[in-house]
Amino acid sequence: MSKEILWSKPAEEDLGELLEYLSTNWNNSIVKQFIKVLDLNLARIINNPYISPYIHEEMLIRKCVLTKQNTLYYKIQEKSILILRIYDTRQDPNNLQFL
Repeated sequence: MSKEILWSKPAEEDLGELLEYLSTNWNNSIVKQFIKVLDLNLARIINNPYISPYIHEEMLIRKCVLTKQNTLYYKIQEKSILILRIYDTRQDPNNLQFL
């Protein structure tokens, strides 16, 4: 049985800001291309949640590279997969915070 995807509040905000940035500074085809990449990776995670490596083993946080500029962080829970953040890799990694 596959797990459902749940989004944390920070991840929802990250996604909203990213889509806003792409639509403002690029164009609609880039937004659609990013959404396609995101959907593909979410499907992969649903089918095999353990596909991505740990970024923080103690907190059980996994890292999935979406594009060279964006990384998705998630945690496998009993009945779901919690998306923690979508983070711009050009930012200072010391500023990355999870729940």
